[in-house]
Amino acid sequence: MRGIATYGLVIALILLSAGQQAWAQKRSRSRRPTGPVLKVGEKAPDFELPRLDPFLKAQREGRDLAKVRVETVKLSEQYGKKPILLLFSSYT
Repeated sequence: MRGIATYGLVIALILLSAGQQAWAQKRSRSRRPTGPVLKVGEKAPDFELPRLDPFLKAQREGRDLAKVRVETVKLSEQYGKKPILLLFSSYT
């Protein structure tokens, strides 16, 4: 009986190990970039984003956010003016 339990435990550990390896491989594949990859020194593709500071100011002042005028910033308008840092992160 002891031999069967040991054999079962070894099989369970092998299956857990194989499952963990498959999960790690799948996770590493999902983190690969899907779009164009830039090389050092290349310019980033141009894009436009809404500014957040007018919304933050209105929120601090207790104003209605639906009435805040949306301002945008375009990356190409900032080239050559000052250094630009693109930070993609979670703020939650």
